[in-house]
Amino acid sequence: MVDYFEKNKNSNIVFDLPIYVYENNKKSKTTKHNFKLRNKNIWPKAPPQSCISIKRNFFNRYYKDINNKHFSMLTLDFRLAVLGNVILNEFSVLNKNLTYYFQDSKGESLSKFKKFSINWWHRRRQAHVYTRFISKKYKIQHNISFDFIMTKIISLILLKDLKI
Repeated sequence: MVDYFEKNKNSNIVFDLPIYVYENNKKSKTTKHNFKLRNKNIWPKAPPQSCISIKRNFFNRYYKDINNKHFSMLTLDFRLAVLGNVILNEFSVLNKNLTYYFQDSKGESLSKFKKFSINWWHRRRQAHVYTRFISKKYKIQHNISFDFIMTKIISLILLKDLKI
């Protein structure tokens, strides 16, 4: 990571490609990254939070946005990916497996946020709102995407009292 930052002086944040380890001790290497965020208005996909390196000045400058309590369902890695992509127009992934990421079926991500569950939709909506919040705060154009509209509609149906 240090070598990466030394070679890329303008970079502020970099992710690695983790090796996934499952409950049965099966391992799966991530051989290439498909996490590149090409459009600020799409659903951001970031590597899991096994290894993220950020420069201190980036962290200090955006600490309040990273630590915003209004988006309690969002993970740190997601927030950092949004900040890097939306504000800095930067999303770097080092094509190396430097860390292990344990996938536990009883863990929060797989049990509490099972795909298409109420919590999954709620978190997805929070992610869209967070991305819009960051864009608006830093005066960066953000278009409403089809994914946002569908997520909002489904969330309103499932969580009738949830407001944006």
